[in-house]
Amino acid sequence: SQLAVVSGVGPMHEPGALEGMHWVNKGLLKTGQYFGTLGELVVGAIAVLWRTVPGAAEVWFSSVLPAADRSIVTRSEVGIVLARNIKEALRPGVRGVMTDFSLLLSDWRELPSKVVVPTTIWHGDEDTYVPLSMAKILHKMIPQSRFEQVKGGGHFMIVDRLRPVLELFA
Repeated sequence: SQLAVVSGVGPMHEPGALEGMHWVNKGLLKTGQYFGTLGELVVGAIAVLWRTVPGAAEVWFSSVLPAADRSIVTRSEVGIVLARNIKEALRPGVRGVMTDFSLLLSDWRELPSKVVVPTTIWHGDEDTYVPLSMAKILHKMIPQSRFEQVKGGGHFMIVDRLRPVLELFA
């Protein structure tokens, strides 16, 4: 078995983990880190907005994603899938989003070192949603991992680069 991490988050408690992150995402994480309940409430309010206002998630992504990603998420076929996924994720409510946020904020630095399968980490050098700094930290923490920095890749680069990732498992 193998593991592929594509545009994945890393432990935010490591020094430099948020370097290169869009200021909105960094602000949300810092709010959650220092003012836990307030951070959860803000993330919950954003999720409610996404759940109830058509197009709110699209506006969010178009304002916080780099150009490399905007060119992907604005494609009609990608936008439809993204909107459907967000709608389904929020169908039971926003508690799951708030739980994910809380887990992201927790100190899970010891977990990557427990990965025992061959791991390839793919991350775009233009990803400001989850910055390249997090991928580099994961690479250092996961024993014998392989790191693939994708030039010009953003957070949603998997849409255009799925084949090379899946070839790892062939």
